[in-house]
Amino acid sequence: MRKRLKRLSAAFGWLIFIFLGAWSVFYVVFMVFVSKVDNLGADDWGYSFEKNAPPEWANLGEANAECASTAQSPISIPVSGSLAQGSSAFGDLSEVARVQTGQFEVESVAGRGPVYKCLDNVDVNGKTIASCGILSWKTVTYYLYEVRAHIPGEHVLRGESPSFEMQYLFQNQDETLRAGISTLYNGFNAQNFTALNPLWFSRLNETTQKRADERTLDDIQLNSL
Repeated sequence: MRKRLKRLSAAFGWLIFIFLGAWSVFYVVFMVFVSKVDNLGADDWGYSFEKNAPPEWANLGEANAECASTAQSPISIPVSGSLAQGSSAFGDLSEVARVQTGQFEVESVAGRGPVYKCLDNVDVNGKTIASCGILSWKTVTYYLYEVRAHIPGEHVLRGESPSFEMQYLFQNQDETLRAGISTLYNGFNAQNFTALNPLWFSRLNETTQKRADERTLDDIQLNSL
């Protein structure tokens, strides 16, 4: 009788172990299924839709696991008071960033605004990389490779979206680190904003209809921005 009870106890223990193991597997699979963003990859980051809004970015894949909480865009900038023209919360931007007149290829991006890809190249330690400007930050030199326009602005200022935003995207020599500078404009009027010449949208709309080898813009005065 005692041996029989011992066998029943052992069998019952195994049943509990198997049940708990199966439940753990089911729970993990179920939670992964619930949190998974359907049909989205790392190239599908967005801001407007529930499935690919910033809170979901961490679920896009293992490589994006840290893209959550405050480590994401868009960012609300809690500025108080006023900043002098050409300055930032880190001081005078001219001390860390230098942009230059450059040649860009323009692309039209639906739902956002134009993207300008730098066509000028520089040689850095024997490697040719795109560069239309330089950003020096914390001992690292970054090279301007792309400028993006957002209408309205992607980021927000004091919780409010500006009417226009220009983003300057830099990368280091090995293209392993990236940095960005955003300029936010309120009361923006594309046709009258002469600092954007020759980026006027009337010319942009005409340019983006051309072939890739024809839609280049020369002598963009980035310093005026």
